[in-house]
Amino acid sequence: MSSPLPPFKAKHLSRCSKLPNYAQTILPLLQHASHVALHLPVLMSRLEAMSGAFEVLVSDLSRLVSSSPNLPLASLRSLLTHFFVYYVRVSDSLTLIQSGEIRHPKEPRPRFESRLKECGVRRDGYTRMYKGERYSGVSYDEWANETVGLSTLLSSSLSSHPSLSSKLLAPVHSVMDGVQERQNLVSSLLKSLVSRLSAAVLGSAFCGGGARGTFKVTAL
Repeated sequence: MSSPLPPFKAKHLSRCSKLPNYAQTILPLLQHASHVALHLPVLMSRLEAMSGAFEVLVSDLSRLVSSSPNLPLASLRSLLTHFFVYYVRVSDSLTLIQSGEIRHPKEPRPRFESRLKECGVRRDGYTRMYKGERYSGVSYDEWANETVGLSTLLSSSLSSHPSLSSKLLAPVHSVMDGVQERQNLVSSLLKSLVSRLSAAVLGSAFCGGGARGTFKVTAL
């Protein structure tokens, strides 16, 4: 039997398919988990490419601002606006990978509905962790959420077969651990890039002085 649901192994799927609740409960969860495991690394690679381009942009802007203490205020505003537009795009993409929250209306309808909206309020009895209008169903949280995540639901469905559960889910855990590690690197990079540009702008402000210095502090 060849595996129709990568990265799950065929021999584990074969054993799993003999369980009484397979078709109604386990199979839909496996299909969703397979979809996440296949597509999330692709989205992560796109984000890494985007963040790499953003790093080049910040390096160029920092060098320009540092070498031009008398840069006109209008030019500085234009440069920083370009920076913030790109930053928001990268930040939104990072959010899409973490929680799957869709912040742009033109995103296509998800193939699998997200379960994250089913999470109730936090312990404070008021706020919600997942309060966005739409979620993609393909995210790290979709797999790892301790309440409604696919890992949690599959482990619960296979609770009477812990050895099978561990072996079946291990390949997806490995994929998700890799995604989380790469995601953390991008998040750290974003913070360092913001700090780098802020330092360049503030350094230039002290050289240029006056109202321009005030603008830079409030803008960054």
